[in-house]
Amino acid sequence: MRRDPKPFVGFSDVTHIHLALWARCGLAGLHGPFANWDDEWSGPASAEALRRALMTTDPIVVYRDPGQVTASVTVAGTATGVLVGGNLDAIRTETGAGLPNLRGAILFLEHKKGTGLGEVDRALTQLTRSGALDGLHGVALGQFLGFEDTIDDPALGGWGIVDVLRDRLTRLGVPVLGGLPAGHGLHPPTIPLGTQTTIDTATGTMIVQSAVC
Repeated sequence: MRRDPKPFVGFSDVTHIHLALWARCGLAGLHGPFANWDDEWSGPASAEALRRALMTTDPIVVYRDPGQVTASVTVAGTATGVLVGGNLDAIRTETGAGLPNLRGAILFLEHKKGTGLGEVDRALTQLTRSGALDGLHGVALGQFLGFEDTIDDPALGGWGIVDVLRDRLTRLGVPVLGGLPAGHGLHPPTIPLGTQTTIDTATGTMIVQSAVC
């Protein structure tokens, strides 16, 4: 990949490869749908977004969606830095030698429910205690899917995914933009990773520079 750089597209467990390519090669990638998925999942709009990300150098603008569960997780402000991240569980397991230095970065996080709120709390706690999040410029929150039933679980004391994210991320003291419609949901956008990015909570936008040239 160093000798012959090329676009690399994917999400979820592919986050491991995005992180490795950025850490070892400085290669920007694309958090986006797999090309062989059908219209029910990724659809014409997703296909067009992927085409634009691959075939133009236009910045990508992602708008906060008030309907996303993370939309209310916001720490006001603007921040600029290189966008790094993807699936939270993958990022957590790369803590240590596999995780790029995040100082000055905008950290993008998305997640799909596995065992419950505890795994999100453990992942964010591990990243924080390891020092991996020291020096972050901001956080961009995508979709956290499958947690709708947790708010009524008496064992959780009335906490839901929003409470866990607020509790962990507001302590970082950096702008947090929630509600980005990117992750494991239907009709995903394509978002460059490893390029200069600005988040603005007032306008509810994330502007990401192209990953191709």
